[in-house]
Amino acid sequence: MPCAAASLPPTRQTQLLENPDTKIRDLAKKILANHATSEDRQKVLERYRLSLNLKPDVRRGKEVLEMQCLKCHQLNGNGSAVGPDLAAIQNRPDESLLIDILDPSSTITAGFKAYQVLTKNGKVYTGILAEETATSLTLRREKGEQDVILRRDIDTMSASAKSLMPEGLEKEISLQDMANLIGYLRDALQTLKTNKTSPRR
Repeated sequence: MPCAAASLPPTRQTQLLENPDTKIRDLAKKILANHATSEDRQKVLERYRLSLNLKPDVRRGKEVLEMQCLKCHQLNGNGSAVGPDLAAIQNRPDESLLIDILDPSSTITAGFKAYQVLTKNGKVYTGILAEETATSLTLRREKGEQDVILRRDIDTMSASAKSLMPEGLEKEISLQDMANLIGYLRDALQTLKTNKTSPRR
């Protein structure tokens, strides 16, 4: 089964993990959760699964989000649009969020693949492809900063198998703060969902 799972493209994995059908999501989580995880990441994930059983401090979770996540993600209009909008994680189980945070390259959402460009004068640029024209392309990176590169200056361009989101966030986020972060996300997303579905008066 792991080999079959590994053959699925990241886009398809994301579709299965975010399927509206709960049974399909749960089955996808069991099959896909660890197939693309390196031994090092697996050890980190095993340790951080303990955070899923801790009581979250939602106020502290908001601080963790602002410090660690909004440099590249948006939530309710706040932050930078480098990675996927966090509103999209509404239906993802907590363990999948843990994997997204600690092993970001295991599943890369469609449209957020990182590219590396080497120019003829030796400069290297990395980011997601934000815009393309006949004469240039724009790469977006952390904090929403962008690099516009003329096509005539490009020597090579390649897609990366690694997410633009770095590994190693466990060095910045403790077990308790991981619980706080996921708890805050759940609270904020539920509030956002309630506000959208509440009838207007």
